[in-house]
Amino acid sequence: MKFIKKALKYLLYFILLVTAFGFIASLLFGPSDEELEAARIANEKAEIEASNKLKESFLNDGISMWAKQDVNIRKSAGVEEGFFSDNKSSVLNENQKIIASNEEENGFIKIADENGNYLGWVSKKYLMTKPYTKEEINIRKREKEKKLADEREKKNIEAQFSPWDGSHKLSVKIIKSRLRDPNSFEHNSTRYINRVDGKITVFTNFSATNLFNARITQEWIGMFDKNTGDLIEVVKDIE
Repeated sequence: MKFIKKALKYLLYFILLVTAFGFIASLLFGPSDEELEAARIANEKAEIEASNKLKESFLNDGISMWAKQDVNIRKSAGVEEGFFSDNKSSVLNENQKIIASNEEENGFIKIADENGNYLGWVSKKYLMTKPYTKEEINIRKREKEKKLADEREKKNIEAQFSPWDGSHKLSVKIIKSRLRDPNSFEHNSTRYINRVDGKITVFTNFSATNLFNARITQEWIGMFDKNTGDLIEVVKDIE
C-alpha cells in the first residue's frame, strides 16, 4: 500500500513538472506576436487569391442563368435535392441573373452572382437559361396576386366556421336567437356555396323543439359577406 501511495505521489509530481515545462516552453519558444500577425496576413492573402481564382473561373467558364422563382441558396450540396436542410445561406430572387458553374451534386449546382462573386449552391430545377419577358413577369405577378387573394378569402371563410363540428358560427347564433328554446338546438350539418359576388350562402340543417315540445328538423339559409362574415340577407328563416 505504501509503495502504491509513493508511486502515485511521484506520478503527480511528474505530471505537474511536464505541465509546467510545457507552459514555460510555450512562453519561450512559441510564436511571437509578429509571427502571428504575419501568419494572419498570409492566410487572408491566400483566401483573397482563392476567391479571385474562383471568381475568374465563374466569369470565364460559367453559364448565365436566371431563377425561375425565389429559391434558397445553400451553403453546400450535402443533402439530396428535395430533402429538408437547414444549411440555407440566403435567397435567390425570381428572375435574378446568376452564373452557374459546371459543378453539380445531389441535384444542386454551384453559382455566383452576375459579377462572379460566389454565392453557394442552388437546386438546378429552379434555374432557367433565359429570363422572363416583361409579359411573363406581368402574368406571374397577376397569378401571385390572385393566389394571395384566394388564400386570404379562404382563411376569411374558414374563420366563420367551427373547427369542431363545421357549423357556421354566426348562423347558429342567429338561429338560436329565433328559437323558443335555444338550448334544444342540435346541429346536424352545414354546407355553403362560395359565390362570385363576394358572398357565401350558408345552409344549416338542425333540429330543435317546437311549441309542442316535439323535435323537428329544419334548414336555415343565410347569405354572408366572405371577408367580414357579416349577415347580408336571411334567405330562409326558421318556421
